[in-house]
Amino acid sequence: MKYRPPETVCGVASSIGRDGEEMKVMSLKELADLSGGYVYDCIHWKIQHCKDRQMDGDPTEAICKKRRNSMTGKHVILFAGTTEGRVLANWLDDQPGITGTVCVATEYGAELLTEEMPLKHLKVHCGRLDEDEIEAFLKKNGTHLVIDATHPYAQVVTANIRKACEKFPHICLLRCLRKESANMTENDRSGKNNIVHVKDTEEAVRYLWEKEGNILLTTGSKELALWQELPKHGERIFTRVLPVEASIRICRELGYAEGILLQCRARFQKK
Repeated sequence: MKYRPPETVCGVASSIGRDGEEMKVMSLKELADLSGGYVYDCIHWKIQHCKDRQMDGDPTEAICKKRRNSMTGKHVILFAGTTEGRVLANWLDDQPGITGTVCVATEYGAELLTEEMPLKHLKVHCGRLDEDEIEAFLKKNGTHLVIDATHPYAQVVTANIRKACEKFPHICLLRCLRKESANMTENDRSGKNNIVHVKDTEEAVRYLWEKEGNILLTTGSKELALWQELPKHGERIFTRVLPVEASIRICRELGYAEGILLQCRARFQKK
């Protein structure tokens, strides 16, 4: 605290890569109290330019409405790909004085974005961007606010957005986070309701190796190659993917042609 204020936000990790791995976010003062006043290594996280917002209900209330005046005349970039992203895009498009771009990864995402109501003012960028491309995009547009409303599991793109924004001190980055489903009970978490929790795809494949029966896979096309290790994967696995040429081609090349399930525009409903 000799060099930074006590409210500086710090990320603290312990037992990295070992059992009991833990990560916490706390102030520098809390960290000093926790460690008895002596800190060996402290990594400063520029939280003043990057804040997460959990959404409960209307995402525009959590993300934008309180910032309405500060956004007037500023360029906003919204990384969409979720229902919340579409809601935010429509709200931003209706606000006078706000210019911006909505970024989506696929043409299907662009179609969903405008199927209910075409955007009048916001531009739409279609295509995946890596960290360097995002950085160039921010610089080119003179962006002041970035909203990351990508899928909660889109960890790579979220990391790329965060790293790119850190290079521009004036940019405020907001990450939309969904609250845990209200339907998730303690029995669900403990596995008492026949829900098995695994660390990653590789562990899921190992778990299902000795299991029989068909499998409905709803994790998309990116990691389909890992599931080829399962016996008769082309016959047993029914995969739910985006109805775009690239995803369908991956399914066919990996032997999932008979089991393709296209992602429908309407949500699956519990019967």
